[in-house]
Amino acid sequence: MGKKIFGMKAGTLAIWLVIGVLVYLGWTGGFFSGLFAAAPGTTVTSEVTVISDETPDLLVRARNPANSSLEYTAATVTYLMDGKKVGTLSLNSDGTYKAGSDALVRGETYEIRVVNSDTHASIAPYRFVADQAKVYVDLEIPETGTVEFAVYDTTYNNLTSGYVSDASTNSATTIGSGGTGTWIIRARVDDAVSAADFGSRDPARPVYICADFNLAKYQKSDVVLSSSDVAVSEVSVLPTYCGNNGYDKAWKLGSNIRGDRAYYEFVLQAKASLGDPGATDDIKLVIVDSADVQKTDGSIVVDTVDSSGSDAGETNKYIQLEVA
Repeated sequence: MGKKIFGMKAGTLAIWLVIGVLVYLGWTGGFFSGLFAAAPGTTVTSEVTVISDETPDLLVRARNPANSSLEYTAATVTYLMDGKKVGTLSLNSDGTYKAGSDALVRGETYEIRVVNSDTHASIAPYRFVADQAKVYVDLEIPETGTVEFAVYDTTYNNLTSGYVSDASTNSATTIGSGGTGTWIIRARVDDAVSAADFGSRDPARPVYICADFNLAKYQKSDVVLSSSDVAVSEVSVLPTYCGNNGYDKAWKLGSNIRGDRAYYEFVLQAKASLGDPGATDDIKLVIVDSADVQKTDGSIVVDTVDSSGSDAGETNKYIQLEVA
């Protein structure tokens, strides 16, 4: 017979001690806690791996496609989420990325735009998802300059003494009742500006030519613009800038005015089918660009004027064709 300890045989006591140790180690090691998991609706604290980059960084730079060497340009861009402005960036011209000071939200979709700049053209919105710790964006944003004109008669006698803007021809054209006036017009980016365009290279942000003339002397259908250098199409609705400023007819160009010192040549014909034009019946042409503008409700739209009705984008310039 074995000796009893605390009323139990020594062997039995040893067995119970071993069971107790195993239970203790199993519970503290998590074995039994796994078997007896918390019921639904209760909280179980566990270690969570923290994602450190919930606010990715935005880094942007842009080249100027109007420059043959594609040098970098100091454009100002706006970045938005769900159409709402998040922040702006004034980019570096030395090729280094500019970092945004307003943090992005991981997994959200953003777009970058050039909003109503008179130094850089608006672009098609660049969209990206903030799915990395650092989001690098490379853009092409043309620098812009104003337009200047040279006007010639049908035998290429220069009526403007070179290229001018916001000016009149220095000699008048005689048309006469029922007659037709014809002008050859060359338009280019101002020679004082190097490596610049007028207007966006995105077809959704077109460039227009608008004409202002006396409807008592010229029918709309009798004023015709054409070009062998660029597609020209009449529009039924005037661009906002032209409608606001009393222009009578408008054409959309198939391209912006490229800043490579070349010119686009246009021919304007105006038949005076309603009367005899005189000195008060000059014809005025203006070249107008479209730009991304922010309206008073905060939305970004493409227009030729800003929220106050003023000229949007690069400054529009005109040429006035004098009539005798």
